[in-house]
Amino acid sequence: MWNYEKYEAGFSAGDDMLEDAMQRQVEDGLNMMGIWDAVKLGQELDGELDGPNLVDRDDTLLEELLESKEWYPYASKTMLLLDICDNLPRLTVSEALMRTFIWILRECGAKDVPSLDALRKTQKALRGQCSVPTIPCTSVQGKNFCIMIPVQ
Repeated sequence: MWNYEKYEAGFSAGDDMLEDAMQRQVEDGLNMMGIWDAVKLGQELDGELDGPNLVDRDDTLLEELLESKEWYPYASKTMLLLDICDNLPRLTVSEALMRTFIWILRECGAKDVPSLDALRKTQKALRGQCSVPTIPCTSVQGKNFCIMIPVQ
């Protein structure tokens, strides 16, 4: 006989474990980038039930970054935004479409619009500086895969 309460209890316990693991993964990523300080965040939010929630805080952080005049390692805000568009997951931007973006930006009078060659050179340089080192491998069955080298 099916015991719904046992099933539901096991499911919610699994959900809690999954949520905890996902939260730890996000916190670890933010720690690596140097923008997560759980103690400071706890102090800011302590006792402020009507205070800013984390979504508003993330939006504010993003707005501050985009309003900043420092785009290191990019030469300009436009270069940064074009690189973001070119690297969106599940959305491949062809060479022709990127050329169209650049042309549209220039026609609209946008500042600091890079050439496609300059964008590609910057992307190549950043891959060399910031990418996760990987080793290309081939399995016994002939399938290609990569092994990521942990950064320590």
